[in-house]
Amino acid sequence: MRLAITQPNFMPWLGYFELLDYVDVWVSLDNVQLSRGSFVLRNRVRRPDGELEWISVNIPKKSPLHTSIKDVQISANDWQERIIRRLESYYKLAPFYQRFEGQIAELLTSNKNAPGLAALNESIIGEVSSWLGIEYEFYRASDIEPTLEGSPQDKVLSLIRHFDADTYCNFAGGIDAGLYAPTAFAKQGVMLERHGYAHPTYPQHSGGFKPFLSIVDLLFESGEGALDVIRSGRNWQTV
Repeated sequence: MRLAITQPNFMPWLGYFELLDYVDVWVSLDNVQLSRGSFVLRNRVRRPDGELEWISVNIPKKSPLHTSIKDVQISANDWQERIIRRLESYYKLAPFYQRFEGQIAELLTSNKNAPGLAALNESIIGEVSSWLGIEYEFYRASDIEPTLEGSPQDKVLSLIRHFDADTYCNFAGGIDAGLYAPTAFAKQGVMLERHGYAHPTYPQHSGGFKPFLSIVDLLFESGEGALDVIRSGRNWQTV
């Protein structure tokens, strides 16, 4: 059984959904500290001129620095409507804008009363996964182990003990930074796999191509063919 443990990002990129498509179980790492510059709060979209801009979740500016992702409240202003208007401005000429604009608008507005940032992002990820035809078992780290301690590796290994997983799948960044030692996983009978995603190209209206964008870009540009595009970049490596 393949297991992934990741922070719940906002409107994630293609590789995030390829990870979810590859594994059997996804654990949302919702009880670690929020980093304000992270993709948990924001992601990138493409303007018609090819430049990139951020779409972001609004949170109260006075949120304590050490607040866990699950405990971060989302602002009760009109940030969702601002994102919807921005997406319309940037993507109204994209081939599948009409197909997905209503669904994405509903996805954002229906989560206005989400109990926190993690719940908001988990709901978005789950719904978009269902549109794409991606299936996995979902768990929250906070439900398994409310308080996680130690290094990133200690936290992950602690959560892995709750599952009968033989493979742990992780993004390249953490592995390349030396946060995880294959020998530590091997001691628990778990193989470590590195996400070496080869980002695919796909047509983007108005020409040119920019990678590493929010999934909304792919949905507006490729429609029902999005999952095939996502899977075409699959490249997992045993560490």
